[in-house]
Amino acid sequence: MSNKVLIISNANELVRIKPERVVYVVSDGNYSTMVLHDKTEYVFTMNLAHCQQMMEYQLGFCGYFPADKPKYRMIVSLNKIGLPASGGGMAGDAFHNIVEWMIDNGMMK
Repeated sequence: MSNKVLIISNANELVRIKPERVVYVVSDGNYSTMVLHDKTEYVFTMNLAHCQQMMEYQLGFCGYFPADKPKYRMIVSLNKIGLPASGGGMAGDAFHNIVEWMIDNGMMK
């Protein structure tokens, strides 16, 4: 569980919400409705793009190496707030860096 919270405020309300409680967010352009896992709904005067920038994305990449004769497999999981968010582009890059570090440090024969 994350200790991070989304803090959303307007003139009448300040809400702190753990990102993992959010099920979905819908928007009509000017207003966004955030629905939590317990069916609680919050309506905010912000568009969906602004809500998206505040959300935490879970990115993942799974791979194996060496490519010609696979001997190891690894899953990389990252949490990132805001866009852009790309599993292959970000977690995949971390995967590559970890494998390179293992090679450079003699951990792969």
